[in-house]
Amino acid sequence: MVHTAVSAGTEDFKLGKELGLPMIPVINDDASYIQGFDFLSGQNAKKNPRLILDYMEEKKFEPKIAAFVCNWCTYTGADLAGTSRLKYAPNIKMIRVPCTGRIDPVFIIKAFEKGADGVLISGCHPNDCHYNTGNFHARRRWILFKELLSFMGIDSTRLHFSWVSASEGKKFVDVVTEVVEKVREQGRFEKYAKINEEFVIHE
Repeated sequence: MVHTAVSAGTEDFKLGKELGLPMIPVINDDASYIQGFDFLSGQNAKKNPRLILDYMEEKKFEPKIAAFVCNWCTYTGADLAGTSRLKYAPNIKMIRVPCTGRIDPVFIIKAFEKGADGVLISGCHPNDCHYNTGNFHARRRWILFKELLSFMGIDSTRLHFSWVSASEGKKFVDVVTEVVEKVREQGRFEKYAKINEEFVIHE
């Protein structure tokens, strides 16, 4: 039994003593963590009450991915993955659009603003667009848009682009798995909040 705050848990302390369980206080008299507790060692629990909570939240981090998908190809491919009972990470929130050429760059900025850790854009293969050239327009647009993201201070590697046809359910699963893993390695996207802080207008 490890008791992290004996003085704050009288009943636990009494019960532990009655049962003969060893008590291992991890903080000293001034509320600082003792040596031997990794990054916590020497840190003051009173001054940093969220140390352990933040650490636990970081450990269980699951990325949130906003996926803008073409109605005619990728969305149908995702549906095929579902009907085929193929499993993929539940981290994506799909937004169905008529065509990837219809996606306004503002949609991507808004996704990051609203808390997305990564964005996936997926549509028809080249020369297979339901609207003939929509995906070509999208491809040219995102080449330029990635440069704009970098200019704004947003890591452009968090924006992913793919082609998935209506018959490629397995490929959709692979794309989602790859994007989720990459964003998970990058960690939470907190840059947007920091950017907003720089533009706060003080009264």
